Amino acid sequence: EMKRIEIIANHSVEADIIETIEDSGSGSYYTKIPIVHGKGNSNPKMGDNIWPEENFMLIIYTEDKYASEIMERINSVRKKFPDEGIRYFEIG
Repeated sequence: EMKRIEIIANHSVEADIIETIEDSGSGSYYTKIPIVHGKGNSNPKMGDNIWPEENFMLIIYTEDKYASEIMERINSVRKKFPDEGIRYFEIG
């Protein structure tokens, strides 16, 4: 069975997240939406004068057996950058 994984995070951690995903081998195929605006549990990311920061989003389809490895890798990036609002969603 396949899982859909969505990762939404600030651009400041984009390189770290993509590197850890690509290093896993299991999540090396992804779709990147380069600019994502919205509001979650941290400050809004709207790309405007009031809220200038922006997020990006990765969408990964992978087999069940690889999903936990990807989540562990994202959690390791979260530990390094606890204030960047890195979000991980798994569907399926």
